[in-house]
Amino acid sequence: MKKIRRMIFIAILVVMVSATTAGAASRTYVASIGKKKYTTLQKAFNAVTNGQTVKLLKNVTLTKSVTLPAKKVKFTVNLNKHILKMKSNSYNPVFTFKKNNTVTLKNGTVYGTIESCGGTVTIKSGTFKKAYFNFYSKARLNIQGGTISNSTGQSIYLSDSKLVVSGGKLIYSGDVWGSGHIIAERETSVFVKGGTIRGTNTVIYLDTGSTCKKTGGKVISSKGKTIVDTKVPYDPNDPDEGIFDEDV
Repeated sequence: MKKIRRMIFIAILVVMVSATTAGAASRTYVASIGKKKYTTLQKAFNAVTNGQTVKLLKNVTLTKSVTLPAKKVKFTVNLNKHILKMKSNSYNPVFTFKKNNTVTLKNGTVYGTIESCGGTVTIKSGTFKKAYFNFYSKARLNIQGGTISNSTGQSIYLSDSKLVVSGGKLIYSGDVWGSGHIIAERETSVFVKGGTIRGTNTVIYLDTGSTCKKTGGKVISSKGKTIVDTKVPYDPNDPDEGIFDEDV
C-alpha cells in the first residue's frame, strides 16, 4: 500500500514539474536586465534602476509606446543587434521619455519616433530609420554615433531643448517645405561638434531665439542652405508658443 501511494505521489510530482516547465517554455521573453528576463519591453522599463542595462533578446514589433515613468534614472538600452519598431500604420512613438530620464541607445535598429519631454537621450550607435525625434520642455538629444535617416523631410524637432551632434551620420533625403530637416524653436541650442548632417533642402532651421554653434563636423545641403536663422525672437506671450508643453 505504501509502495502504491509512493508511486502515485511521484506521478503527481512529475505531472506538476512537467506543467511548470511547459508553462515556462511557452513564455516569450523579449528583454532582460542582468539575469532577469521580461515578457515585454515595458515591464523591463518599469523595473530598470540606475546604472542598469535593458537588453533586447529578439526583434520586437510594438503595439503601443514604451514609456518610462517620470523617475530619476540613468540607464542603457542595448538593442543587441535586433530590430525594434511600431506596428504598421501606427504613429505612436517607439519610446516616450520624461523629465529626469537619462537614456543611452545603442547597437541595433529602431524604426519610428522617439519622444522626450524633459529627458536626455544619447544615441551611441545603431541605425534609426524613418526616424523622427520630438524633443521639448528642456529635453536633450546627444548624437555621438550611429546612422539616422528619414526620407520624408523633417526629422528632428526641438522646442526649448538642446541638440549636441558630436558623431554619427544624419541623412535626410526628402524635400522640406518652408522649414528644415532639423527645426529648433523657443530658444533651443544646437551644437555641431562632429559627425555629418546631410540634407536636400535647409538642414538646420532656427526660429524664435534658437541658436546653432558649429565647431566641427559637416553640414551639407544638396539643394538649399545648410543653416537658416529667422532672427525671430522668442515671445513667451505669443499664444502660439508653448503648445507642446506638458506637465511632467
